[in-house]
Amino acid sequence: VPPPAVGPPSPAAAKAPAADVLEPDLADLPVSNAARVRLDRARDSVVQIRTLLKGSQSQSSIGSGFYVSDDGLIISNYHVVSSHALEPKIYEMEYVAGNGERGALTLLAIDVVHDLALLQRKGASRLSYLRFHAGAVARGERLFSLGNPNDLGLVIVDGVNNGLREHSFYDSIHFTGAINPGMSGGPVVSRAGDLVGINVATMGESRGFLVPARFAQELLARWHAAPVSAAAFEPEITRQLKQH
Repeated sequence: VPPPAVGPPSPAAAKAPAADVLEPDLADLPVSNAARVRLDRARDSVVQIRTLLKGSQSQSSIGSGFYVSDDGLIISNYHVVSSHALEPKIYEMEYVAGNGERGALTLLAIDVVHDLALLQRKGASRLSYLRFHAGAVARGERLFSLGNPNDLGLVIVDGVNNGLREHSFYDSIHFTGAINPGMSGGPVVSRAGDLVGINVATMGESRGFLVPARFAQELLARWHAAPVSAAAFEPEITRQLKQH
């Protein structure tokens, strides 16, 4: 049976400018296809973060991070780089990009309470980076979590925004999606590709938690206001913990 004929689009549809719809395909795509589109668009912004024993390739921890500027500023979790923050003479950090490129990292600033760290890749320019989402994200909206689970390479996980976690002292987003070890510090983006949160914890059975992106934005703003890298972070860690 031949397929039914499809008529020409209505005049209203023909005149509608493409800019009126940010991503006309993603909303209607099956989950797996939408995830693939998002992965293709964000993969160059995400890196693996490794903490190593100095003078060796022995890993103390692995996690994920992502660029928030075109000159190499990276957001990750504090717990991913805490060994280096506490014992910088023993541990060093490196990034590994999706193309296998790797290099040293510098720790610039931390937010221990919200489990965030600001890092810098030296000598970089014109990098692909993620932009912060403006405004609120509706409960029930699909989100996309990216990271490097168990040293297996970059993956993307579809999930749903379930709003702020209840009965929590600090704000965190309840994300219905599988956040696995190694994805800590990776970005979670909206369908438009804007940063909504940062992977931070999991309770298994597709129950994850995210640091709201606004805390990363605030950390970045504080560092820009006073861009000084501390020689030793232990006093700052103690100060932040006492303050809260």
